[in-house]
Amino acid sequence: GEVKQSNPYVLEYTWIVENTNVETTVTWKLETVTEGTKLHLEHSGISNYAGDTAIAMFESFSGGWNGCINQLIDYLK
Repeated sequence: GEVKQSNPYVLEYTWIVENTNVETTVTWKLETVTEGTKLHLEHSGISNYAGDTAIAMFESFSGGWNGCINQLIDYLK
């Protein structure tokens, strides 16, 4: 079989919110750009939640990730 080489600049893991059985995927990617390094953060699979729960989870995750990124920016400064 074909061996896939892993990218050392990608971190991907699954995420399951406590008291649910819905698995989502969080992916962090680093990309070299002229100005330095660009960070891509993707949290996918939120549509796996049923109905309005998906909307609530999206809003919750969005606010949570904004806080994490802001803390990371503060730390890097």
